[in-house]
Amino acid sequence: EAIDLLNKMLDADKQSNSLFNNIRGAGLKDNAYEAACAYALMGNKGKSMEYLKVSMDNGYNKFHHIRNDIDLKAIQGTPEFEALVSEYEGKWTSRISNNQSDVENNYDL
Repeated sequence: EAIDLLNKMLDADKQSNSLFNNIRGAGLKDNAYEAACAYALMGNKGKSMEYLKVSMDNGYNKFHHIRNDIDLKAIQGTPEFEALVSEYEGKWTSRISNNQSDVENNYDL
């Protein structure tokens, strides 16, 4: 029942103008990351990748953690995972090279 509830909540939140879509800043990136972990643990690799992308789209930049989080073991090492994380790592590296304050305030290796 808990898995069904999580699936329904995340799907409804993502598709509607609900609390999930209205959260800004840390909330959305962290909630989406936790959803990615939950889906990976449930064996739903597609949804896990989807929510991992949402988290990084919204500023989740703990790339070392992403690559080593045991909750994401189901997707780590796949070509899709490596491409996605590398893409966002590259975007973040480019962004911080243009704005040194991001390095000091936000970047988490």
